[in-house]
Amino acid sequence: MGNHPLKSTLPQEIGLEKWVNQVAELTQPDQIVWCDGSAAEYQALSQKLVDRGTFIPLNPAKRPESFLARTDPADVARVEERTFICSAQQIDAGPTNNWMAPDEMKDLLLPLFAGAMRGRTMYVIPFSMGPVNSPLARFGVQITDSEYVVVNMHLMTRVDVAVFEQIRSGANWVATMHSVGAPNDNSVWPSNPEKYISHFPDTLEVWSFGSGYGGNALLGKKCMSLRIGSVLARREGWLAEHMLIMRMISPEGKKFHFSAAFPSACGKTNLAMLQPSIPGWKVETLGDDIAWIAQAPSGKLRAINPENGFFGVAPGTSVKTNPVAMELVAKQTIFTNVALTADGDVWWEGMSKEVPDGLTNWRGEPHDKNSGKPAAHPNGRFTSPARNCPTISSDWDDPEGVELDAIIFGGRRAKDVPLVTEASSWQHGVFLGATMASEQTAAAEGPVGEVRRDPFAMLPFTGYNMADYWRHWLSFAEREGVQLPKIFRVNWFLKNDEGQFVWPGFSENARVLRWIAERLDGKVEANETAIGNLPNLADLGVDELGLDDASKQQLLAWNKDAVVKDLESIQRYLGAFGERTPAELKIEAESRLASLSPMWEQSLTAAEAMVPLIGRLYRSNGVLLSVHGRTLINRTPIQLIKAMKYARHIDGEPLDIHHALSLIKLLDRMGLGPASIDVARMLAKQKSSGQQLNEFVREELRELAQMVSIITESERDVVLYGFGRIGRLVARILIAQDGDRRGLKLRAIVVRKGAEDDLTKRAGLLRRDSVHGMFEGTISINEERNSIIANGNEIRVIYSNDPATVDYESYGINDALLIDNTGIWRDEAGLSQHLKSKGISKVLLTAPGQGNLPNVVYGVNHSEITANSKIITAASCTTNAIVPVLKVLNDAFGVNHGHVETVHSFTNDQNLIDNYHKGDRRGRSAVLNMVITETGAAKAVAKALPVLAGKLTGNAIRVPTPDVSMAILNLDFARDVSREELNKVLMKAAQSPETRNQVDYVESPEVVSTDFVGSNRAGIVDGLATVGEGNHGVVYVWYDNENGYSHQVARIAEKMMLQERPSYPR
Repeated sequence: MGNHPLKSTLPQEIGLEKWVNQVAELTQPDQIVWCDGSAAEYQALSQKLVDRGTFIPLNPAKRPESFLARTDPADVARVEERTFICSAQQIDAGPTNNWMAPDEMKDLLLPLFAGAMRGRTMYVIPFSMGPVNSPLARFGVQITDSEYVVVNMHLMTRVDVAVFEQIRSGANWVATMHSVGAPNDNSVWPSNPEKYISHFPDTLEVWSFGSGYGGNALLGKKCMSLRIGSVLARREGWLAEHMLIMRMISPEGKKFHFSAAFPSACGKTNLAMLQPSIPGWKVETLGDDIAWIAQAPSGKLRAINPENGFFGVAPGTSVKTNPVAMELVAKQTIFTNVALTADGDVWWEGMSKEVPDGLTNWRGEPHDKNSGKPAAHPNGRFTSPARNCPTISSDWDDPEGVELDAIIFGGRRAKDVPLVTEASSWQHGVFLGATMASEQTAAAEGPVGEVRRDPFAMLPFTGYNMADYWRHWLSFAEREGVQLPKIFRVNWFLKNDEGQFVWPGFSENARVLRWIAERLDGKVEANETAIGNLPNLADLGVDELGLDDASKQQLLAWNKDAVVKDLESIQRYLGAFGERTPAELKIEAESRLASLSPMWEQSLTAAEAMVPLIGRLYRSNGVLLSVHGRTLINRTPIQLIKAMKYARHIDGEPLDIHHALSLIKLLDRMGLGPASIDVARMLAKQKSSGQQLNEFVREELRELAQMVSIITESERDVVLYGFGRIGRLVARILIAQDGDRRGLKLRAIVVRKGAEDDLTKRAGLLRRDSVHGMFEGTISINEERNSIIANGNEIRVIYSNDPATVDYESYGINDALLIDNTGIWRDEAGLSQHLKSKGISKVLLTAPGQGNLPNVVYGVNHSEITANSKIITAASCTTNAIVPVLKVLNDAFGVNHGHVETVHSFTNDQNLIDNYHKGDRRGRSAVLNMVITETGAAKAVAKALPVLAGKLTGNAIRVPTPDVSMAILNLDFARDVSREELNKVLMKAAQSPETRNQVDYVESPEVVSTDFVGSNRAGIVDGLATVGEGNHGVVYVWYDNENGYSHQVARIAEKMMLQERPSYPR
C-alpha cells in the first residue's frame, strides 16, 4: 500500500491519538471505544459475548461469574510458523525465529488489515505490565476488534487509564494492533485462515492478524512481555523471562525466592502453587508464567510478575495435581476449549478418573466417552485473576519485586537428567538453561512427545538472536557489585523401564526445593560430578516416600554414554548459531565432554607419548610441529589435546590424536632436516590423497629425508645491541629456540655499563618481568666471563658506547646478525656503523627506519629480504599490527581511504610523574593520564604496502596500561560491506597459513587488554566490535606491542639469516 503512514511513521513519535486514528482509517471499524479497565466495562463486554454466543455462562452455583468459550478448531494454539520477528537485519532475529524484513511484512499486512474491522468495534486498551508505579513496569496499548481479547486483557494485565496519562506525559510504550480479520462477521468465533503474529523490535510494535486465541491475540502477554520485552531488557540491562516466581518459607520463617523456567505443560503452574508435603514448610505464589528481573542497588537480582492473572493449561489439573489451581478457577474465570457438563460446569481430562456422562466436548458436540477422543482440547485454558489465587502472596504486586535466591530450569525428560542438579557456576547455569531439552507438548505445534531444545523455555518467545540472548545472560556475571542467584536444574518426569514415573511429584516436589534452600543456607552437601553438583539421597528425604531401592537410585542416576551423546548433540546445536554463539558455552560443552569421553584416558596416553617425540624432532632435527599454526613445542599433554580440538575451527572436526601420534612417530624415524610441518594439514592432505600414511609422508617429505648429516652445524649467531623491553623479549624468544641446532643462537648482548652490579641487574631483568612473568628456565651469571647463563647457554655481556669498534670475533662470534634495539640510529649511515665491527654481517633495527631503508612487516613484504640484504628495519609495533589486516581488507574490498586511531599503552619514553619532556604532552604523568600524541604508523604503512600510499591518516592516544594496545581502523571501501563479510575475511586470514602468524581473530564479549598479554601474533581482530555499514567499516585490532612485535622481529631475523624452515605440506 505504498508509503502508508503506519509504515512510515512511529507510533511513539506521532503520539497515541494520531496512531489510533491511522489504524481506524485503515481498518474502518463502526466505532472506537477507549477502554478504562473498569468492572462495569468487563461486565458489559462479557454480556455482549454471551449475547453473541461466544460465552456460555456457567452454572453460578458451581462456577460463579465464569464463562466457557469455544474457538474455531483451526485457532487453538500459538501458530509458531506464522510468528515473525521483523528486525531490520535477519541475523538479529537469529535461526530460531521466522524473519521477514519490516517493510516487506507491513506491505503484506496492510492490505489484510484494510477494512478488517468493518461491522465491528475497535477497542483501544491501555495496559501496564507490572504495577503502574513499579520501576520495572512497561506500558502498552492494544488495538483490537475482539471483545474476547478485551475481557481477557482485563484479567491478565492492568488495564488502566493511568497508562494513557503516563504515555501522554512522555513514557515509552509498545504499540500493538490486533484484528481477528473477519469484517462483518458476528459469528461465535470470528477468525481468518491467514494468520500473522508479527513483532517489530526496532520500533516496539506488534501487528497480529487472523487469530483470536490467547497467545496470538492477548498482545500484552507473550508478544510484549517476552518477545518485545526481551528486546527491551537487552537494551536496558535486565531480563524478560518465561518464569514463575515463588516464595518458600522454612519452619523458622526464613524466606527464599525462586524463579523457574519450564516449557508449557511441564508443571510450571503446579510448582508456582505448590502445597508442600513436608511439615512446617510453606509456599506463596508470586507469579506462574513471566518474570521481569533486574539488578537492584543491593547487587541482587529482583523480580516482578508483570501479569495480573493466570492463563493456565486446564487438562491435567486436578485436586490431586494442583488443588490451589482448582480453587483459583472456582469463580470469575474464563475457560476456553474445555468440556461442558450436563449441569453447566466444566470438565477436562485429568480432573477426575471417571468421565462424566452427558458431556459436550470442546467443539460443542456430544461427547462419546468410548471414542478415545478427548472431551477437552489438550491446550484448553483458564484465565483467572491473580487475586483469586489462595496461595497468592500478600505482596505479590509489590512494585519493587523480590530478591531472587535461586533460578531453576526444568523440563520433561524420561531419563538421563537427574531429579535435581546444582550448576557449578553462573556460566554452567547459563549453559544448562541454554541447552534445556523437553518433550514437546500440545501447547505448541509439533509432534507430542518429541524432544526439542527449548533454551530457557524461551524458544518461541525470544525477540532477537538466541545466541545474543545467551550472551546477555552471561554478561550479568561481569556486572559491578552483582550478587547472582544460584542456578539449579530439576526434572520431575523420570520414568522407569515400564514407563512409570519414578518421582511422585506434585506436593513432594517441595523436597527438592527444600534441598535447594538448604544448599543456599550451607546446611547440606553436594557431590561434584561432570554434569553438576548432585545431592545425597538422604538429604532429599526419599526414605519417607516408600520408594523401592531401584527407584531411589534412578532419581540421581545418569548414563555416561547418554550424557556424552547429549553433549555432542549440544555441540552441534550451539554450532548452528554460528559465530554469535558465546565461546563460554562452547567451552562448557567441550570441557564436560572431555571429562566424560570414554576416549579421554586413551587421548591422554597418546598426548603423553607425543611430548618426547615432539621435543626430539625439534632439538635434534629442527622440525617445528604445529596444528593450524598452533605450535606443539613445549606443550603439556593437556595442551596437546586442546591443540587437536582446535582443528575443528578450521576443519569442522577435531584432529584425531591417535592419527596425529602415528604421523609424529613416522616423522621421528625419518631423519628429517629443519622444517615447519603442520600436522593437521598433513593428515588432511593424506586423507584426500587416498594413500596410506607411510606412502604419503615419504613422498611429501622426500626432499627433507636424510638431511641431518648435511647441515648438522648450521646455527647462526645473533647479537642484541640494547637490552630494553624489546631486547629482553627477543632474547627470551631466541633462548626458547636454542637447542634447535638449525636456528638462531643468541651469543651476546651489548649495553652501556651501569653500576658495578650491572651484570646481576641485567640477569634479574631477564629473569623477572612485571608484565610477562618469570623466565621459563634457569638464569645464572658468570662474573669471570661477564656472561649470563640462560638454560645452559652462555650469552656474553659486552660493554660499549661505540657501535663501530666492538670486536665480536674475539668472543667467537662470526657472520652474525646484530639486532639494534636502541633506536638511536635509524638511517643507513648510522646503522652501517655496526657493519664495521668484526663479526657482524647484517643489521636489523627494531624501529621504523628512515630514508630508503626497507621497512619490513613479516607476512606482507618480507619477500624484499634477500641474501644480499644488509640492513633491514622491522617498522613499529603498530605498523606490524595493522598492515597485515589492512592488506587482507584491501585485497578483499579495496580501501579508498581511512583513519587509524591507536590506543597505545605507555612506554618508557614518557614520564611517571609530571616533568619536562621535549615532546608535546609527554611530560605529563603516563600512569595518570590519557595522552594524545603523534604516530607515524599510518604513513609508515605505505612503505610495506605501497598501494595504500596517501590513503591513511593517523593519531594516537597513550593510556595508563603497561602493555597491549589497540588500533581502530576506520576505513572507506571500494564497495559496500557488511560486518559479517568483514569478519569472514578476517577470520579466514587468521586460519590461513600465509597470514595466521600475523592476524588472529577473537569473538568474546569478555576479552579485555590483559587477555592479550603474551600473544605472539602481530594483531588480533576483535570480531564482536567490527562495524560494517554501506561502504564504511570499523575494525578493532588488539596487539601486544611488546611480545607480538618481538615475534615479528624474530621472524624477520630468521629470514635475514636464511634460517626459514620450509613449510609442509606444500
